[in-house]
Amino acid sequence: MSISFRVSPDEEKQIRNYAQFKGVSISTLIKEAVFDQMETELDLMTFKAMKDNPSSEPSISLDELKRMLDIE
Repeated sequence: MSISFRVSPDEEKQIRNYAQFKGVSISTLIKEAVFDQMETELDLMTFKAMKDNPSSEPSISLDELKRMLDIE
């Protein structure tokens, strides 16, 4: 499937240069940027929901989880 969008000539140049700098195609660059942004927004929404509605279930720290899983 293909998705297209319009950018100014200057924006196109910046995108092309950045993709070349990263060593990826423009398609990969845009796809990674969109999915990274989606993940960030989901993380923030999850954090806000948890902060606004704390669970009564016990929780453990990241360090405790690492000890339980025997990882560093």
